[in-house]
This record gives sequence, C-alpha cells and structure tokens, in this order.
Amino acid sequence: MLREQWSRLDDLYGQIAEIEPGMREWRGEDFVIKVISVMPGVGLLIATAAVAMTGDAKAFGLGAAKV
Repeated sequence: MLREQWSRLDDLYGQIAEIEPGMREWRGEDFVIKVISVMPGVGLLIATAAVAMTGDAKAFGLGAAKV
C-alpha cells in the first residue's frame, strides 16, 4: 500500500516536471503570476493555478468599495 502511494507520488512529480517549462513561460508573460509566485509559500504552481481559476481579476472590481 505504501509503495503504491510512493509510486503515485513519483508519477505526480513526473507530470509536474513535464508541465513546469510551460508554466515558467506563462509566468514570463503574465505580470500577476510573477507577483503571486514570489509570495512566501506560494510558488509557481499555486500562482499559476490561482490565476487560471480566477481569470481576469479586474472582473471582480473592488469588493471593499461596493460594501
């Protein structure tokens, strides 16, 4: 059971290694990813996922101003 989990982890690391060059390229083109990825504890993978999930942050407006 533990070996199976270890094997799955190895597979995930391999998949991450395959997509990381594309993510680095995207970071070079996207200011928001650049800024988010240097935050402590975030990194490239989390920053890219956050931007991909939220899209254009301008669409959300200033939430505090709408209260």
